[in-house]
Amino acid sequence: MKVSRSMADVNAFHALERAFSPERMQTYLNAAAGDHGTALQLYARNTQLGAAFHGPLQAFEVALRNALHARLEERYGSQWYTNPAAGLDKSRT
Repeated sequence: MKVSRSMADVNAFHALERAFSPERMQTYLNAAAGDHGTALQLYARNTQLGAAFHGPLQAFEVALRNALHARLEERYGSQWYTNPAAGLDKSRT
């Protein structure tokens, strides 16, 4: 689907380019064969895909952190983060 190169598309593209970086936006412009409207659509789609990963990634991060806490607590006690045996003391490195 070819999107026309309206001035609004070009202006919106350049606003994103100034906010982020020309290099970042060039990736989308290249993928869109130079069409600013299509590049904006690709950027929007990438944003949607990133948002779709946020929830599952957040849940994974919490589950991983809780699992690590449980294992460290089993091994080094409830105050594992202050237990020198846990090896987290920066002064020892």
